[in-house]
Amino acid sequence: IGFMGSGKSSVGKEISALCDYFFCDSDELIQSIVNKSINEIFEDLGESAFRNMESRLLQWLQANARHCVIATGGGMPVFNDMRNLGVVVFLDNDFENIAKRLDSKQRESRPLFNDTIKAKELFMARSSVYKNQADIIISPKDCALSPKQIAQKIMDCILHLQAK
Repeated sequence: IGFMGSGKSSVGKEISALCDYFFCDSDELIQSIVNKSINEIFEDLGESAFRNMESRLLQWLQANARHCVIATGGGMPVFNDMRNLGVVVFLDNDFENIAKRLDSKQRESRPLFNDTIKAKELFMARSSVYKNQADIIISPKDCALSPKQIAQKIMDCILHLQAK
C-alpha cells in the first residue's frame, strides 16, 4: 500500500518474482474489467463508483487470491481494511520523491494528482491510514533504493516476522 506513484507496482512485481507468486495491480484489474481507464471511470461514473469497484474487488481477492502479491490503488486502504489479505507493506515514500518520479503523462492518468497542492494534502491525510494498516513500513530513505532492493528488504522483513 502507499500513495499513488510510490512504487507499489514496481516493487510488487519484484516481490512476486522473488516468491514465484502471481502479481495483481488492483487498478489495472479494475480497468481491464470495465474496459475504461481510471480517469474515464472517475469522469463517467464518479469516484464513489470506483471505490465501490475497489471494495468488490477486495472482497473477491480475500476469498480467492492465494500466493499473490497485490499492489493496491492509493485510495483502496483508505476506504477498505487491507489487513485480511495478508502481510501489508506500506511504501512510505516522500511526496517530493513521488512528484519527481511522475512525468506529465503519469500525472494525467491519476485523477487525484491533477492539482499538486490538493495531492499533497491528500498525501498527508492518507499517511496515518497507511501506517495503521501496515505490518511493515518501508522508510522514505529505503524507498529511494531500486525496486529490486526494496523487494529484498521487504522479503527480509517478512522472514523476520515469520520467525517471531
